[in-house]
Amino acid sequence: MFLHVDLVNGAFVPNATTVTALLAASPGGPVVTGAAVFRGDRMVTAVDLRDVAFLRAMRQTGAVQLSFDPPPGKRFPVSARMQRFSIRGRLQPDGQTVVVRVRGSAFIVDSPEVEAGLQGTQIRQRHINRQLAAWTRDLLKRMYWQRLDVLDIGETVRERRPDGNLPAGWLDRLTHLQFRIDAEVRVIHGDRGY
Repeated sequence: MFLHVDLVNGAFVPNATTVTALLAASPGGPVVTGAAVFRGDRMVTAVDLRDVAFLRAMRQTGAVQLSFDPPPGKRFPVSARMQRFSIRGRLQPDGQTVVVRVRGSAFIVDSPEVEAGLQGTQIRQRHINRQLAAWTRDLLKRMYWQRLDVLDIGETVRERRPDGNLPAGWLDRLTHLQFRIDAEVRVIHGDRGY
């Protein structure tokens, strides 16, 4: 439970007042299931624990364990321990496109069906990078649709303007941004856990 609470505490969302843990009852006591993002006294959105880990990676480089869907032709998911996991975005000069870089290293924790050796590592790496790109794009679209500038794109816009202010209607512009995701997480050859 403490790992998840730390993830929630590390997930800071600009222009949102509060990010707080969502708890669910369980036989062993309360369990963190995600986070709620509030602007003022209104809940804007709720995110699951994977999304919380991604929001945290947008603020600070860290480690997290993620479970990926099974690779094509396989039945079992792949679990990986992500090291130096980071997500950074940069607004392009057109003002409409954000290039997002997903970086890190992954140690496979559990993957009973995937082939061992270098070929198996390359298969896992391509699969993990495709899923990371899709998850990142989905989360960013949801956050920016809610006018939550999780990548701090507003700071780039502010720096580019002579008066140092955001243009009128800036938050409404967030819903129209396009994201180009560049996921390059390297799977370390061989399986390693924590």
